[in-house]
Amino acid sequence: MDGEDVSKNLTEFIIAWNKLLKSLRQKGEESDRSNADVELPSLKYTIAHHKYVEPCLEKLERAMETESLKKALGNSAFKEEMRVCSFVVQHNYVEVSSLVKVYKIGEELNIEEQIKESLYNGKITENLLEAIDEENKEKAFALHEPLIKLKVGVEKSEEGLKSSIPFEPAIHPFNSKLYWMKSYKKEELNKLLKEMEVVSSKIQLLNAKRQLNSFSEEEEKEFEDLQHKYLELRNKINDLFA
Repeated sequence: MDGEDVSKNLTEFIIAWNKLLKSLRQKGEESDRSNADVELPSLKYTIAHHKYVEPCLEKLERAMETESLKKALGNSAFKEEMRVCSFVVQHNYVEVSSLVKVYKIGEELNIEEQIKESLYNGKITENLLEAIDEENKEKAFALHEPLIKLKVGVEKSEEGLKSSIPFEPAIHPFNSKLYWMKSYKKEELNKLLKEMEVVSSKIQLLNAKRQLNSFSEEEEKEFEDLQHKYLELRNKINDLFA
């Protein structure tokens, strides 16, 4: 495996991906354009968190084949998938030296397929751990640093490498930016967002009532408590992204 080839392909993919996004934006403005002028970029190597990239590219390809690209681009869920795909690819591009290092170590230890599987899923798999020979456990420690930089779930102990809770792309609800977040934090984020939605609805309801009648002492206290609760939830969400 040639490290320069990995870097070159990822660079070419980034350039082609950005051209694709530009073309898709233009298609949104010029609805009569066909799919023929949209070229799908080619990614030869498995990158970290590839599981977010592959389905997005497959959906794009199907949409282009069936002339339903405009419909796909009008789907908010698909647009979010494309954002996540861009985020993942860009992170690998920034950390391409780490990606090359992981591939080289995998080649040296004869665990290339297990490396690809772990990169694809964004965490060290049992297949990889089982494939590392006892005599190579010390050498395998060299995987830890580059995998951490690639946001692949991995830990190390005296016994060797271990799988860890994976990172996932998460959209910040207040600035719409994407961040890497441990999966358990993302579960907490979803829980807090649901709670915030309930509190926000209650505040809006009381606000509407306030427009018609003055608050009683109890209602004023309830309104203040809800506002404090809302700010508390907002701070907890911000802390998850810190």
